[in-house]
Amino acid sequence: MGEFYFTQMEDVLRLLRTADGRLKLGNPGEDEFAISKEEVSDFINEAEGYILSYLARFFDDPISALEGGTPEAELSRLILGRISSREAAYQIALSLYDSDSLPQKAVAWKNEADEFLKSVSRIALPGQKRLIDTTGPRVITRRSSFSQYSGYDGSSTPLSEDGDKEYHEE
Repeated sequence: MGEFYFTQMEDVLRLLRTADGRLKLGNPGEDEFAISKEEVSDFINEAEGYILSYLARFFDDPISALEGGTPEAELSRLILGRISSREAAYQIALSLYDSDSLPQKAVAWKNEADEFLKSVSRIALPGQKRLIDTTGPRVITRRSSFSQYSGYDGSSTPLSEDGDKEYHEE
């Protein structure tokens, strides 16, 4: 089992115990709803990797914001740990349940993790330069959306969906 950047295994296990009473730490060979500590560790590593790669789209070096004993770094680890524990617990539940029997709590964990992650990407991590222009979502203008997605090939002048010719090259 590895060392984690910001997730506490106990937090993931606590969440799992609240799902529906069937998820537990144990031998997967003996119980279909048991998961080993090694497997939990793997899911945590995957969740942290997902979160760090997501944040790398918005910040220069998200890992450096988590290092050190400053209050800001501790707060960042706490917030990202909350996100990661929910993401890992959701992924664990997803691996143990059929999609139609997934506990509602597990779905709620995923929704919470996604919302937290979106919120963090909108603020500044301590000591981080926010990246702009190249990493954020691409803004699609009417011109680019028309020419790129409507099949306009430059050989004719079709109307856009709203009948506007102004955005077409002649």
